[in-house]
Parts: sequence; structure tokens; C-alpha cells
Amino acid sequence: MKNILVIFFALLLASCSEKKHTETKEILGLGKYVYLDDNAVYHSRSSCIKLRNGHDDNGHEIYAKQPIDTADFYIEDKRYFRVCSRCVTDRIYEQMLDITERNSTAPVEKIYIGWDD
Repeated sequence: MKNILVIFFALLLASCSEKKHTETKEILGLGKYVYLDDNAVYHSRSSCIKLRNGHDDNGHEIYAKQPIDTADFYIEDKRYFRVCSRCVTDRIYEQMLDITERNSTAPVEKIYIGWDD
């Protein structure tokens, strides 16, 4: 019985890791949503620190975010397209441009919402 406890305790100690789990800046890619803050800056993650604790050009706190499904994501004028310097990497920026290109050529579905008579 003591041998089983010693082996169990040894396995328990061997499975413990002292590595700290830190967030990496490089993200594999976009998820289902892109987030737009109230300063017209796009973020790739809802947990971005600049989205949660950021400030606009006048120093006011950002208080709103608008999730945009990547299936509906479209950049109308690329000259005014601003992205977060913290959570949007070059790779994610290129993905955003590719999604815009794909969505600009996709047929637009017209949905009628109303009461049936």
C-alpha cells in the first residue's frame, strides 16, 4: 500500500509544471468575430487590453464594442481602416483584407422582415 502511495505522489509531482502560462502576441488567426470599438478601431479579440481599457484620441475611455461576424465583415474605404496595434498582427491584417475581398464579391442576400398578411 505504501508503494502505491509513493508512486502516486511521485507521479503527481512529475506532472506539475512551474511554467507560467502567458499570453502570446502572435495569434493563429481570426475567430468568428472582429470587434469595432467606439473609436473606429478594429480588434481581433474581445479580450484585447486596449479594447477593455483603452482610450480614444481625446483621452476618453472606450466603453463600447461592436462584434461583427466575419461573414459580414467588409471594409468600405481602406484608407480609413484602423486596426489595433496590440492584437492585430500582420497576418491577421492580411486575413481581414482577404475576408473583405471575399465578401465584396459574394452575392448579397436580401431578407424581408415583416408580418405576413
